[in-house]
Parts: sequence; C-alpha cells; structure tokens
Amino acid sequence: MSEIVVSKFGGTSVADFDAMNRSADIVLSDANVRLVVLSASAGITNLLVALAEGLEPGEPIRKTRRYPQHPVCHSGTSALPERYP
Repeated sequence: MSEIVVSKFGGTSVADFDAMNRSADIVLSDANVRLVVLSASAGITNLLVALAEGLEPGEPIRKTRRYPQHPVCHSGTSALPERYP
C-alpha cells in the first residue's frame, strides 16, 4: 500500500502567485499527495483580525468602509497555466 500524504499550505507558502506555483509544484511532484489543504495567504489573518478589532460589538461591516488591499486580493482574474487543471 502506498503512503497517503496530506499537504497543507498557508502564509508565505501562498503569499503570491510565485509562492502558489511552488506549492503546486510540490503537490504535482509527489504522487502520494491525496489531499491538499490551503489556509489564508500571508497577511490575510492579520487583516481580518484588524478588521474585526476596528468594529464596535454588533456593528455590521459596511461596503463603503475602506481597508488596505492585500497584494493577493485583486479584482482581476488570472488564468492558471494548463498544467493546473
């Protein structure tokens, strides 16, 4: 029976496209990887905590509020290379 590998990536491992590409290469290079877990990109958890701490108890998040944009979060979309179906 072959070994089953669970790979978890987060933080700087998924901080930008190049880092995500390296993580994908790790997964693709090991046929035993059967489950991939992704958590927040670098800085996203801190951004969410800052957002939550800036609210009064029960205050809803309003669409008009401005927050710093994280480099990984953007309005455009990018197509992944064909090797990532």
